[in-house]
Amino acid sequence: MPSYISSNIFFLIKNNQLVLWDYAAHKQYSITQAYLSRLLHLSQNAHENPDRDHAIDQDLLATGLLAEHSFPVVDWGWDDLSRIFHFGTSHIDYTEQPTNTQEWAIAYQAACENTVDVPIPKLRHEVQSRKIINSIQLDVPATDETHDLQHALLTRRSVREFLPQAVTKKQLESILYFSLAYLPSRAGDISELCPEGLRHRRSSPSGGGLNSIDGYVYIRNVSQIPAGFYYYNPARHQLELISSDREFSLGKALNGQFFAEDIPFGIFLTCQFDRLWWKYPHSRAYRVALLDAGHLSQTVQLISTSLGLGTWISAAIDESCLEPVIDHLNRSAPLLFVGAGVSTGRDMPAALEELHANGRVHNDY
Repeated sequence: MPSYISSNIFFLIKNNQLVLWDYAAHKQYSITQAYLSRLLHLSQNAHENPDRDHAIDQDLLATGLLAEHSFPVVDWGWDDLSRIFHFGTSHIDYTEQPTNTQEWAIAYQAACENTVDVPIPKLRHEVQSRKIINSIQLDVPATDETHDLQHALLTRRSVREFLPQAVTKKQLESILYFSLAYLPSRAGDISELCPEGLRHRRSSPSGGGLNSIDGYVYIRNVSQIPAGFYYYNPARHQLELISSDREFSLGKALNGQFFAEDIPFGIFLTCQFDRLWWKYPHSRAYRVALLDAGHLSQTVQLISTSLGLGTWISAAIDESCLEPVIDHLNRSAPLLFVGAGVSTGRDMPAALEELHANGRVHNDY
């Protein structure tokens, strides 16, 4: 059936007005009852073409919300929310598109100057007034140890069964330092043009050099470190205790994946969105947040694998379980969890294998 109304629109209440949002074109329109009624009429009478002589149709055709010829059907296999995110961040409508390197440099310099005029949102470790219950200073691992990257790449795999064996403090120090710490050894690589507040570098890339990803460390069984929930301070290479509440359920926080309860430790990688908003006001920057978390999670897994540990990663996170331990979830959100420990090597939980063995699960899923 032909569709003469764009499928890239939705309605919302904003500032006490009904707003039509064309998310693919990044345009919003305040809609009166007459326009809404006309759109409803056309949506309920799909055989009826827009009328060029109708004043409202003329306006809607001019904006691209209506078409005289049917809009093409988009084959999209996911839900509407993923469609809005994908198409809503697919195109950046630059006012002026640079046509050569010199124009790009001029435009980028101007954008940077406009950005730094506004104070950059501070990361947790940069807030001087915050209270720290207790902190554990970690040792900087030796850098003369060599690990075979190719071996780590080939042996890294997701496992879902961990042994009741403690991860050593030295192993944890290496994982946190080489994945999340600001590395002094990289200070010499930084251009003099880089602003003072953005000169920290990790081993993984970060969108805009903003380091918007923080690490919140869940510790259950690490030698010499009490169990609890910690914030990892990347500038000081230390763990700062947030909560020692033993009632915290990792399995519940990971949407019922209770086999994770045996993991000796894990890292919730969270993004502080206002850091990205500060430099990149376009919604496409949400993709950058996901990429940054992905880079860091892979680094955590490769380092853990090189130290002889098994790893597991999940994005199935129930944020409500983390609200008591992570501040400001309205502008910061957990994107990934990465756990590590000594493992049996099983990639399926024992409970699931038992269901297979008892013939209660089909093998064709």
